[in-house]
Amino acid sequence: MATETLSKLYTESLNIYFAIWNKAGQVLDFADGTFKALSAPPTTPYVAATERGDVGGTGKSLYVADIDLDDVNRGAAVTQATAIAYQRAGGSPNLSTDSAISEPVDFAVQFGRLGAQDVVVQSQVSVKSTEGAVAQISAWLEVAGEKVDPLDIDASATCSVTVREHGEGTDLFTEAGDATDVENGRFEYEKNIPNFTDDRQYEVEASITMNGVTVSGTSNVVVIG
Repeated sequence: MATETLSKLYTESLNIYFAIWNKAGQVLDFADGTFKALSAPPTTPYVAATERGDVGGTGKSLYVADIDLDDVNRGAAVTQATAIAYQRAGGSPNLSTDSAISEPVDFAVQFGRLGAQDVVVQSQVSVKSTEGAVAQISAWLEVAGEKVDPLDIDASATCSVTVREHGEGTDLFTEAGDATDVENGRFEYEKNIPNFTDDRQYEVEASITMNGVTVSGTSNVVVIG
């Protein structure tokens, strides 16, 4: 779990909270981690701030709150979000009537991490037998150099792998996998009779699709007889 700390230096002894908005003008409902219109209405469209006194001089306090970035966006598409601090006027937060007390702070979240991430799909294809009758295929997702289980992002994630001989104009074969093929965070499946030719190099393009977003990567394999 990655967290981000929000803060606002303001007048002491007030009730301050933060709300997170997306570009569509929807607010994050911390109850279920989805963005909703205020008319929906969201259950908990705010996170209460903790006051830290004696920060910033006489009559001032620092108000801070930690947010779980998985709540903002744990998916593959980048979410552009804006954090705004509000002063609670009544007995409970009310975004329709409470006053914003901070300038908007923009940030991006992808895969539950701050900022757009370096995302790649790695793959490996190997021959199972000396006859070359079966190809074993593995494909996995890496975010900022760390392997991430695609089923943690989308329980219905899918994968496809296309193999083409180097320099050829047509694909040798394409094999697809679904969530049932995921073992230890990797898509693992087999292709019967891949028709490899000995002593040739093959280009392998693997694509993983999560929540409608496809991420791809290319690697090479050399088949030696």
